[in-house]
Amino acid sequence: MPTLRICVFILKNQYPFTPLLNLHFFSGLDIPTSQILAFWPNPEKNIVNIFNSMTDKVFCLDCWFEGRVQGVGFRYQTVNVAKGFEVTGSVKNLPDGRVHLCAEGEEGEVLAFQREVESEMEAYIRRTETKASSRPRQFAGFTIAL
Repeated sequence: MPTLRICVFILKNQYPFTPLLNLHFFSGLDIPTSQILAFWPNPEKNIVNIFNSMTDKVFCLDCWFEGRVQGVGFRYQTVNVAKGFEVTGSVKNLPDGRVHLCAEGEEGEVLAFQREVESEMEAYIRRTETKASSRPRQFAGFTIAL
């Protein structure tokens, strides 16, 4: 994913209804381009959210699923389940035959999401290993990682 290095957004209203957006670049903070574009329609309301989402700590849950979890639509189904929850993250196949799920957001929402994935795919899961942590947000959406 392309990354834009950004320091500060400065909005200036020189004429009524004509905000000018000045971008000041430096090498301190990486913000995914897709996240910038997601906030672009209302930059004056969302500028602080961009920086907060990249610097505030968020609950993160890493899950490793074992069983017959590859080649059965596990990642596709996980992405579909994620659409019903306020979570970001990724899901990917591992070379050892497991699937790794990394989800971040509010703790209750992430745990409910993980339970729903397990419920939807229980016929294929033999064992689940989880690890919870708190870290700066790393994802802007929920995707299948390659």
